[in-house]
Amino acid sequence: MKLDLINVGEFYNDLIFHGLERVPRLGEEMRAPYFARSVGGGAAITAVAARREGLRVGMVTVVGDRAELTPLGAEKIDLRHAQVDPRGQSAVTVAVSTRHDRYFLTSEGANVRFESFFHWDQLFSYLAAARHVHVCFQPRRFGAITRLMTRLRAAGVTTSIDFGWHPEISARPGFWKWLGTATLFFPNLMEAQHLTGQQRPEKALARLAEVTALPIIKLGAQGSIAWDRGRIVRAAAHRVRVVDSTGAGDAFNGGFLAAFLRGRPLRQCLQGGNRIAARSLTAPGGTAGL
Repeated sequence: MKLDLINVGEFYNDLIFHGLERVPRLGEEMRAPYFARSVGGGAAITAVAARREGLRVGMVTVVGDRAELTPLGAEKIDLRHAQVDPRGQSAVTVAVSTRHDRYFLTSEGANVRFESFFHWDQLFSYLAAARHVHVCFQPRRFGAITRLMTRLRAAGVTTSIDFGWHPEISARPGFWKWLGTATLFFPNLMEAQHLTGQQRPEKALARLAEVTALPIIKLGAQGSIAWDRGRIVRAAAHRVRVVDSTGAGDAFNGGFLAAFLRGRPLRQCLQGGNRIAARSLTAPGGTAGL
């Protein structure tokens, strides 16, 4: 069966402490009223969101233990190219979340060697059979992944990028050329500001449009904006009671891509992303509220 979407990215076990009024100060111990464990990382959360929106989804990732993939298998996500690290090193993120913000502490595990687990030329036929490929990891080098995405574009496959917060990545040789191969780019506001040097969302969006065909900036409680051939398209956020914001941006990506791959107008794609992100906010972790 032809897949609609394949996510290529890192897997994390998310350990989420939530319900705090504030984050702890240095040296201070706090007791969180709530704790949850969830599959994490952009690849997994976007995959679950898109799958629950009805897309046929595959995922290329690495885990320390195949049992960690059980929740994704239960969603009927295609995992034939999910690899297991022979060292058994799993990536773990601890999230400390308030109603207004959160911070993360991460052990990368096998993700430090993510690219070494895959030969992009061998994966090309699998990826090229999908309608869309979403790349959600931080390449150490850009040559191979840039060539892959260029080949996918030539084969008629649309692509997107969301590498998350990585303040040093744009200074690496080849970064901007890689970003230019993507059909869509999904930064949040802080990431867009850092990449462009522009504080206003509209100016950051215009600057990104010089590089990427269709940039989208996620604005949290202010909704989202996208660039459409010289004009800015906006969609307001949904008002919900926020329990935890971990993974909401990745859930947005899944909702946006579900609408995008159904040929919806850009504003409806933004609205779809906002709707799924809002659902994600209502429960701890990126997927429990979907």
